[in-house]
Amino acid sequence: MRVAFTTRVDSGALGVQTLHVKSAEADPAIDPALFTKPRALQRATFAGGAASTGWIDFAASDENRVYLPVTVQGQEMTAIFDTGASASAVDAGLLTLLHRSASGSFPVPGENGVGEAGVASGVDLGVGGLTLHGLTVAALDLFSMKVKSGEPWTAILGDEVFNETIVDIDFPHRRVAFHAPAGYQPPPGALALALTRDGPDRLVPVSLDGAPPALFVMDTGFNGNLRIAPSLARRQKLLVGQTSQRVTIGAIGGEAAGAIAYVGKVSLGGVNFASVPALFSDTWPSASYTDRVEGLLGLGLLRQFRVIVDWPHDRLFLIPAAKDIDD
Repeated sequence: MRVAFTTRVDSGALGVQTLHVKSAEADPAIDPALFTKPRALQRATFAGGAASTGWIDFAASDENRVYLPVTVQGQEMTAIFDTGASASAVDAGLLTLLHRSASGSFPVPGENGVGEAGVASGVDLGVGGLTLHGLTVAALDLFSMKVKSGEPWTAILGDEVFNETIVDIDFPHRRVAFHAPAGYQPPPGALALALTRDGPDRLVPVSLDGAPPALFVMDTGFNGNLRIAPSLARRQKLLVGQTSQRVTIGAIGGEAAGAIAYVGKVSLGGVNFASVPALFSDTWPSASYTDRVEGLLGLGLLRQFRVIVDWPHDRLFLIPAAKDIDD
C-alpha cells in the first residue's frame, strides 16, 4: 500500500491547500458489536402482568371473515384480523377524531399491487387484555370500504401482533387468544409446520397434487381457499384441461382478474383436501411479494383447523377441526 503523506492542492482563489497524513493503517480490526442487530422494540403488554389474554370471541360476522373487538386510543371499534397485512391500519377520518392525524403518502403493498396511505404514529391498539403500544399505523379510507362491503370494520389488525405474541386462532369455535412467547407450549397432538422467513413474512408450505410444497402467505383477509400465482400454475400445469370461471376481485392495489378452477389435492400439515376450488391469478404483484411466494393460503382452508401461529419461533401448529383438543 502506498500513501502520500503530504498532498498539495491548488484551489485557485483559495490558494494552495496542504494535507498532511500522520499515519495509515490497512485492514484494521473492526469491533463485531458494530454489526449486532438492534433489539426489536417490545410493544406488546398483557394486563396485570398476565401471560395470556384468554379466549376472545370473534365479533359477529359470517364464517368468511374474522372480525375482532379492539380499541384504538381507548375508542372501541371493530377490526378485520388480517394476517396478510404487513401493518395495522385505521380509518383516516377516525384517526383525525382521535387526534392522531396522518402525514405523508407512502406505498402500501397489497394483494393486487401497491396502493398508497398516510401514516400515524404513537397509536395504542388493544384487543382483550393485550395492548400494542406506540404503533405506527397506516391511515386508509376504510370507511368507504366499509360502506361498499356492508361489513362492520374500521380498522385492520395486522402483523405487529404476530411479531410479539403467539396467536391461537380457534376457527371452529370462532375465538382467539394471544400468549406471551416465553415458555409457551402447544397442545399435545398439534401438527407442527416449520415456517420459512421471507423478509417480514413467514411462509407456509402447501403441497398441490402431490408435488413438493410451494410457499404460501397465510392470509386471513382472503376469504377463499387458495390464491395461486401464475408461475406455480404454469409449473404444475394446474389449469390444463380444466374449465374455469372468470372473476375480478378488488383489494389494496386495485382490481385484478383471474379464474376459479379446482386443485385435485391440497396437502397442509399432512391433512389432505380433495377437489379444492382456488383462484388462479392472471398476474402476480411482484412489488408486494418476492419470487418465493407462490400463493395465498386463505380462510376457506384455515377455518378447517385451530391454527396456532408462532412467528417468534417460525412455527405453525394445526389442530384439525375434527380433532378437538382442549387447552
